[in-house]
Formats: sequence, C-alpha cells, structure tokens
Amino acid sequence: MCWRLKKNLVCIRFRIHIFNTMRKKLVYFWILSVLVSGFLSAEENSCPPAENACQKNEQQAPATPPPAKTCPSPHHFSANVSLVSDYRFRGISQTMRQPAIQGGFNYSNDCGLYLGTWASNVDGTCHFFNNTSMEWDLYGGYKRPFFPCRCPDFTYDVGLYYYYYPAGEEHVPERTHYNTLEYYIQITFKKVSVKYWQTLTNYFGNNSNSPPFNWEDGFFDAPNGSSRGSIYIQGDWTMDFCKKWNLLLHVGHQWVRHYNHISYTDWLASLTYKFKWFNAFVSYVGTNANHDYFDVPDSAFDPHERHLGAQGFVFGIIRTF
Repeated sequence: MCWRLKKNLVCIRFRIHIFNTMRKKLVYFWILSVLVSGFLSAEENSCPPAENACQKNEQQAPATPPPAKTCPSPHHFSANVSLVSDYRFRGISQTMRQPAIQGGFNYSNDCGLYLGTWASNVDGTCHFFNNTSMEWDLYGGYKRPFFPCRCPDFTYDVGLYYYYYPAGEEHVPERTHYNTLEYYIQITFKKVSVKYWQTLTNYFGNNSNSPPFNWEDGFFDAPNGSSRGSIYIQGDWTMDFCKKWNLLLHVGHQWVRHYNHISYTDWLASLTYKFKWFNAFVSYVGTNANHDYFDVPDSAFDPHERHLGAQGFVFGIIRTF
C-alpha cells in the first residue's frame, strides 16, 4: 500500500510540474503574441493602404512634366503704318497740305540700343519744293534711365537721324541735295521731355550755293554761308486719361544758321484715341513761319500759293504691329 501511495504521489507531483511549465510557456506565448499583434497594428495605422497611397501620388504628381521656362528675348521688333491728311514736319507741311501715307520698322534691345527706318511721300508738285516724291529716314540711338533703380522714369536718349530724299535736289542756282544728318539729345522725366537737335550737314540744302528762295519777291537770298549747325529745340508733355485717350502738347523752335529769316516757332496739340486695331488722332498745328519763304505755288501752271506753315487741323490713323 505504501509503495502504491508513494508512486501516486510522485505521479501527481510530476503532473503538477508539467502543468506549471506549460502554464508559464502559455503566458510567455500570450505576451509575445500581444506584442506582435500590437506592432503589426501600429504598422497598419502608420502606413496607408497601397491603393490610397497610389491615388495620393497620382493627385500630387502632374500627368505631364511642366514645360521648361524660357527667358524672354532681349530683342524687340515693331512696325507701323499711318495715313494722315497732311505730313507736318516741325509744323511745316511737306506734302503741300495734301495727304500722305507713311510707315516704318523699329528694332530695340534690353540694353537700350535701337535702330529704325521710316518713309513718307512728300511734296506733291515735284517742281518747286524739293523735286522728289519720297522721304526716307534712317535713325539709331541709345536710351537708358539715369538711375535705373531709384528713378527709372528719368531717362536720356542720344542718337543720329538721317533724312534721305531719293533724287531730291535743287538745280538752281547750283545743284544741291536736300539730304540732312542731325544728332539729338533728349531728357525725359515721366510725362515731360526736352529734345535738342543739331544738323551735322547743311539744313536741308540751304547754303551759299543754294540759299533760301523768296517766293513773294521771286528771287534767291544772297549767299550767306553754310547752314550746318542749325538747331531745333522742342518740349513735349503727354498724358493718358480715361484708359484709351492720350493728349500731347508740343512747342518747338527752329533756328537756321546764317538764314534767320527762315527760322520759326511751331506748336501742336494732339488728341489720340486707342481703338482695338489702330489709333486715331486729331491735331491742331501751327507756326509763325515767314510767308515770303513758306507760301509756295501749287505748280508752275497754277500760281495759287499755299502757306506751308498755316494753322489748321491734321487727322490720321496709325496701326502698330
């Protein structure tokens, strides 16, 4: 009996030991499973589903890459054409107070350099005024602000301007061309500008070989030397208002060296309206030019004289490209 009892006690103790060992292992396994499940749960919460992540990337990334940025060109080109009821140059009609068609091309760059050309029909009689039907101008210069950062509206402009008249020349008393070269200096502050011109050649052919002609008395003036160095000074004020309107006020004085009797003062008031495709303007222009030298006959067959510096209205339209 005792032997059997001892044997049973040993079996019971062995089973208790096995039970305790299995219980510890189960506890450890449960703790480990809780930790692993918590880690996996944290991973799922921190990372969005693959499908949502893809959708988010698709929304953030553009379908096509943006185009590469290109720098604007420093070179600029433009053109213009105009039709006017009278071509007035410094207040004096160049078309015998008849209409003119005009046009030009311009180039400029960001450094301030510019070049251009411009042309117009002139005269209308081809007999007494300048024996040509065309004026062709060439010009170039440099324009920059004095203080680009502090005061960009305070600018200077210097350049050369050449007036060319194909086949234009006087035949009496001597053959003389009308072609003229001038240099100019302009100072501008916002809406106001002052410009100084001076000829480097004779002033449109006036010299001892071809002095001014007195139309009233019918004879040439006495020779009095070259007109090189003649001066023109002008002042201009411009203002934009009501978005599409522009007002220009101008006054200038032309002094002809050695031939002061053809010197004069001119003035102009011009109003421009900006349409979608073109600009239209009306100007009132006048001078105090001497009638004896600026009252010119229409032609050899019509002695009716026209005062080329008369006060009057000038109309026109301008298209810029």
